[in-house]
Amino acid sequence: MSSVDIGMVFQTAARGIAATERRRVLRIALLPGELLRVPRSRRHLHVLSGTAWVSDSARDIVADRGACAGLGRSRNPALVSGVGGAPLLFEIW
Repeated sequence: MSSVDIGMVFQTAARGIAATERRRVLRIALLPGELLRVPRSRRHLHVLSGTAWVSDSARDIVADRGACAGLGRSRNPALVSGVGGAPLLFEIW
């Protein structure tokens, strides 16, 4: 399973942007087999298409299309991956 760490991308993009702009909703697509480490600043997830497996604060959640999940306030980032063979499309904020 490949891993994508977008924390550096978020930090780079956030430089020089007002705090309110950093809270924008981000729409992300993951292909089968990809894993995303969600930056701790992002505390909500909404599944737009596919099924998500979310591991956060020692709990695992399976969320289908339309589901929303709150991400815990852990020192570790939440992990998100698609379940099944279809791409996963979701939003985080």
